[in-house]
Amino acid sequence: MTSYSGESELLTSFASAVHERFSSVLVGQPEDQLKTPIENLVRSFGQQLGYTIHVVTEATTENVRRPDIAVAVDRALTCHIELKRPGIGADPGRFSGH
Repeated sequence: MTSYSGESELLTSFASAVHERFSSVLVGQPEDQLKTPIENLVRSFGQQLGYTIHVVTEATTENVRRPDIAVAVDRALTCHIELKRPGIGADPGRFSGH
């Protein structure tokens, strides 16, 4: 596996952001607390590799209902990220319409 400069710092920053979100005295929807840290992580990794990353939450797309996050690399839709609250796994067998 290729290691990129700063990879450890990005992951540490992500972990700290998630910890801060879940340690707050305010209570929010667990899945929503992951959106900003994931967005920042994806964008930072892309920038580190020299790409322009666009991240949109609750994106509307033609073939996918409403993914939590859509990611474009250099203006091309690249992937969707479906978040689940910590402790809840994703069962791909239950997905429909993909």
